[in-house]
Amino acid sequence: MFSLLLCATLLFGAEIALHAGKYGAQSFNYPSNAVPGVGTWNDGSTLSSGTPGYVGTQRIASVQTSMLRLTKDAEFGTVTAFKLPDLDPSQDITSFAFSCAVRMNAAGKPGRGWSVNFGDLPASDGDGELGFPLTQGLVVSFRTVLDTAAGETQGEIAVFANRNKLVSFPRTFIYDNTLRSVSIKWDAQGLDIAYNNASVVDNLPVPGFVPQIGDSFGLLARTGDSESQDIFLDSLSVTTTPAATIATGGVIISEFVANNGQSLEDEDAAPSDWLELYNGGSTNVLAGYFLTDTRTNLTKWPVPTLILSTNKFRLIFASGKDRSSTNGQLHTNFKLKKEGGYLALVRPDQTVASEYEYGAQALDVAYGEIGSSRIRAYLETPTPNAKNISLFAEGPPLEAVSFLSEGALSRGRASALILNPRSARTNPNNSQLPQ
Repeated sequence: MFSLLLCATLLFGAEIALHAGKYGAQSFNYPSNAVPGVGTWNDGSTLSSGTPGYVGTQRIASVQTSMLRLTKDAEFGTVTAFKLPDLDPSQDITSFAFSCAVRMNAAGKPGRGWSVNFGDLPASDGDGELGFPLTQGLVVSFRTVLDTAAGETQGEIAVFANRNKLVSFPRTFIYDNTLRSVSIKWDAQGLDIAYNNASVVDNLPVPGFVPQIGDSFGLLARTGDSESQDIFLDSLSVTTTPAATIATGGVIISEFVANNGQSLEDEDAAPSDWLELYNGGSTNVLAGYFLTDTRTNLTKWPVPTLILSTNKFRLIFASGKDRSSTNGQLHTNFKLKKEGGYLALVRPDQTVASEYEYGAQALDVAYGEIGSSRIRAYLETPTPNAKNISLFAEGPPLEAVSFLSEGALSRGRASALILNPRSARTNPNNSQLPQ
């Protein structure tokens, strides 16, 4: 169950750091036949490859001569997926840069090709040069096979966004065992692609593509029934830039759920209400603070001394269980009122650092701050210990939770809500969404 899995990741590692992501430069200097997770190659990446009927001790998708071989010439029907870990956990990104060197060779009819994918990668090995069919994601395809029946004389470098093919650039690929550079960059100006030290496209608009929390990179490759080729990668490097810090001047309550059903379970497998602290200031130690649900008792629950650095989150359950050990999950000595109430974080001098006087709360709907302007709103997707990024509305839902088809909202990762149509809004730019 989603809430149980999420809770397990939060219990004892409740601080989530925001940081620029980086993978590589990976030069694959491992022994031949090495794969991720074995020996010294333990960087969180995974490699899977299927070849029906293949018999042998040498893995097709593996390190060979200090390069990563994805497919092998004269081996047909191979499908390979090399997936990188999430480089920026719990946050969205505003730009990325991908680069590698690729070497291809084919004695016979070459194909089918390979692709670079970024999005919510499924567990499957994908479709090689066609990438994953990502409902929210980006695919850059290097299709090397030729459909001669359709009159093709060249392969192509193509771009897919959210399953839609945006553009195709015809390309004659050369198979001579020479390493050729590949560069893919994306930011607010658009997508840049370069191949063999020459620009393919600059600042290509990618309508509808918005990186999501949890997105990661995957490289796919495959050979066909009668087409095959060597595909080797070297000098792989990926960097990502997280969204800018939301300046709050100190620690605040960034989100809470006062009517929890399935948004999150605590360590007792109970659906306790919860709140999230976020540090958008420069002080790294939270000491002498209090949480309260009562204006006339600002020191109701002393927050234990915490290390809470800039751009970090801390989850606290408002369960009434009163647990203050920093080695476990924190619980206040009060519960939140779902019919409406008061919630505040109080400084040591008993001035209020962050407070909410809130109205009635709907089941599993969060309330908190969203965007660089720190708009307060109802949030259709609770995001404990992560940046708030969802549909939001000024008023609570008009109806009960309504499930939509997968991909209709947030790629089916959470229930979608029917919000007040006069106040429901989305932010088209992820970089402007909140901590």
